[in-house]
Amino acid sequence: MTEIVYKLENFDTPLENSRMIFLLGRSASASAALPAQFNDIVNSPKLASRILIASSKSEYPLAFRAAWNAVFYPTTDWQLVLTYCTYIAKPSIIVIEDGVTVPDAFIGRLQMQNLQILQVRQLGMETVPGWADVAFLPQIADVGSADADNAIRTLMTLLKEQGTAEQKREWLREVRTAKAALVWSRIRERHPGVVYWFDPADGAEGSKQLTGRVVRKLVGALLENI
Repeated sequence: MTEIVYKLENFDTPLENSRMIFLLGRSASASAALPAQFNDIVNSPKLASRILIASSKSEYPLAFRAAWNAVFYPTTDWQLVLTYCTYIAKPSIIVIEDGVTVPDAFIGRLQMQNLQILQVRQLGMETVPGWADVAFLPQIADVGSADADNAIRTLMTLLKEQGTAEQKREWLREVRTAKAALVWSRIRERHPGVVYWFDPADGAEGSKQLTGRVVRKLVGALLENI
């Protein structure tokens, strides 16, 4: 049986020109707030342009969290967006808000551009599209909740059904101890990708950082379950 790769280290893979998904919780048992990593990526000083595809019905007002060069809505002609992306200054990022349905053909054309793709979605049974390179899961407070079940199904799908659901529930239980969350990545990793942990508050002003004691506790607990 293929060994599951689960790296006991903080996620720090470079994300230039990557395709990312940020998953948000659907209930009080999982965080519905975007982690600090979202703002770090979208507001990176390395970016020359920022584009938002916004949903007027979304409960997450992303348009107020960055200086956007352009904002489009789902009623916009997708070809117009592609044309705009062709001529804007690079490097650039296109952010797709939760609640926006984007055609697969549009994403395929975007991948030919020198830009990052970042989409926000609610955690569910089928939340990570095949084009994604990285998926940030929300912080799970209740590992017995429906959100935890959805996170486990997502991990099972991403890892091609390797391992058991209970093993992944244990991952959620252990990172919860350190107030951390899980992230899947296939960037520079062998198939079907690797699961890391990350601190959703890392980099946020005034946030409590993971102490060395907590990290050692997290790593020790995870080693016992591998």
